[in-house]
Amino acid sequence: PGLHHVTYAGSSTDGESVFFKTDERLVIPDDEDAVQDVYERRGGTVTELVSTGPQSGVPAPAAPRT
Repeated sequence: PGLHHVTYAGSSTDGESVFFKTDERLVIPDDEDAVQDVYERRGGTVTELVSTGPQSGVPAPAAPRT
């Protein structure tokens, strides 16, 4: 384990979700490049990868939650 930098990337208006960027792999599956990805931390318990595709750090359009 090494040091991984984390950068704040925003939050939802209700404060339920926080978005951040890091090059650390936090969830499985994750891409295997060394470029930063965007994650969402929701409710203090759920962490999800929200960036996808060849350009890391560019979130995919969010799917509606039901």
